[in-house]
Amino acid sequence: MILGKKVGMKTPFEVITVTETNLRVEALRHGKQTTVEIPVSELEDLVAPSRQEIMDAVTYPGMKNVSLGRTGIARMPDGRPMPRFLLALMKMAGSRGIIARSDNVDVEFARGLDDAEVAWLFALIKKTIS
Repeated sequence: MILGKKVGMKTPFEVITVTETNLRVEALRHGKQTTVEIPVSELEDLVAPSRQEIMDAVTYPGMKNVSLGRTGIARMPDGRPMPRFLLALMKMAGSRGIIARSDNVDVEFARGLDDAEVAWLFALIKKTIS
């Protein structure tokens, strides 16, 4: 899978190669190519955090967390609706992409893609390594 230049991506060019035995990410940043390879047997964590998961993880000192369930509206930890300007900023920032971790190395890729694209890529990777 080749991820080319896309608005909002930190890395202008990434090549992700996934097989049943390896996860390899080649990135070209500022004219320098880096290659990270993680054997699937050493892969400890593969996550694709969504915007909602990131918002759910936000905590503020002294603010009581209130669980209202899924209301369809982004909410602050205390139950108040999320300010519109904050939602707009979060949409402009793009996604965190996919994070792969092993004992020796961490790698982030597909950063800045739309949440649906990241979810599709994540499912494809999970299917390949499973």
